[in-house]
Amino acid sequence: MDIAERIKMLRKRNTLSQEEFAETLGVTRQSVSSWENGSTMPDVKIIATMCEQFGVTSDYLIFGEKGGKELSAQEIAKSELTDETKSEDKNSKNKKIAKRVIIYLFLTLVGIVSAMNLLLHSLEFGLTTTEAVMFVVCTIVVVTFGIIVYFVQHNGKKNKE
Repeated sequence: MDIAERIKMLRKRNTLSQEEFAETLGVTRQSVSSWENGSTMPDVKIIATMCEQFGVTSDYLIFGEKGGKELSAQEIAKSELTDETKSEDKNSKNKKIAKRVIIYLFLTLVGIVSAMNLLLHSLEFGLTTTEAVMFVVCTIVVVTFGIIVYFVQHNGKKNKE
C-alpha cells in the first residue's frame, strides 16, 4: 500500500468526502483526488496536518511503517459502504427537493389561474376594476401564505424524524 492508498483509506475511515477533506486542509477537491490517484504528493505541511487529523505518524502515512493504526479489510469495506450510503442519501434528498418544487409550482399555478379567473368574472360579481385587482392580489397572498405554511410544516415534521 502506497501513500495515495493510505490517504484514501484514512479519509474514508473518517467518513469524509474528498470535498470535506479538502476543506479541512484548505485545498481543492482536485488536489485530494490527485493525491489519492498518485499523480501528485501533498507538501510537508499538508502531510503534517493529515497526520494530526488522522492520529497517525508521518512515517506511517508516507512509508507505511508501524506507528499508525493498520486497518483490516473489514474496516476498509465498512468505509466504502459508508460512501455508498452517503451517495444514496444525497440522491434521495435531491428527489424529495424536486418533488417539493413541483408541488410548489403546481400550487402557485392553481392560485394564479384562480385569481385570473376571478378577475375575468369580476364584473359578474359587481366589482369595480380596483376592487377586482385588490381581490386578486389578496388571493395570491393567501395562496402564497398557504404554500409557505405547507412547506414549513412539512420540513418541521421531517426534521423531527
